[in-house]
Amino acid sequence: MKIEKQQVMKALETISVPGHGQNMVESGAIKNVLVFGDEVVVDVTIDNPTYRQKKRQRFLFCKPFIKKFMRKHRLK
Repeated sequence: MKIEKQQVMKALETISVPGHGQNMVESGAIKNVLVFGDEVVVDVTIDNPTYRQKKRQRFLFCKPFIKKFMRKHRLK
């Protein structure tokens, strides 16, 4: 299954930004999305740069991709 940028953006719309009440796309937190075959690179800016918040956001990022694309992923 080929992954397209539009599919990634739809998956990112299901993730809410903590404390903002908007999703990642609406809030402007997504700066760039690149798709290279099976690899997806997403540049994100969050207001709370604490280690705990970064770990939480990584977890929240993984959930929609696993549901949507049903494949193993590698998160950097």
